[in-house]
Amino acid sequence: MKHLFSFFMLCMIATTSFAQKCKEIIDPITNEKKIEFLYAEPYGFGNLQYEIKNSTITLTKQFYYSGAINTIASAGLEVFFKLENGEVVKLKTNKESSPKMYAGMGITTGYNFTFSLSKEDLGKFAASPLILIRVPKITEEGYYDLDKKNLTVKKSKKALMKGAACMGTF
Repeated sequence: MKHLFSFFMLCMIATTSFAQKCKEIIDPITNEKKIEFLYAEPYGFGNLQYEIKNSTITLTKQFYYSGAINTIASAGLEVFFKLENGEVVKLKTNKESSPKMYAGMGITTGYNFTFSLSKEDLGKFAASPLILIRVPKITEEGYYDLDKKNLTVKKSKKALMKGAACMGTF
């Protein structure tokens, strides 16, 4: 019985992780309309959010760094998304991101990077799976490559495509 319950809970988590769809949200005060796709999963490696508001498309993606980093990530950082079809989508963060530290098997620092997207970028994400993300180092020059074996890429792969396809219908 214990195994059956565990299996049921695992199925529920898997179903809710990808059950998200694009939603239209209307602000009750301003009556502003926005379209949102939110993907959140238990450990956060794949967390991302697409949003369309006033014809502006944004993508917010969570990234994790090993260790305790107490530095604000500045706007203008470049992140590269390599897709299976060979395309590379280069995006720049459009605002600062404050660090959030997490303790578990060690200390990890998370950043939410927000990017402005074009309809072309959205189309590229919808058309081909993600295979690599190149993220900037925060406290020094250079980049880290997160390949398809990395949890961030594994967990983001389907959500990035699904969200882009969904948002492209608006």
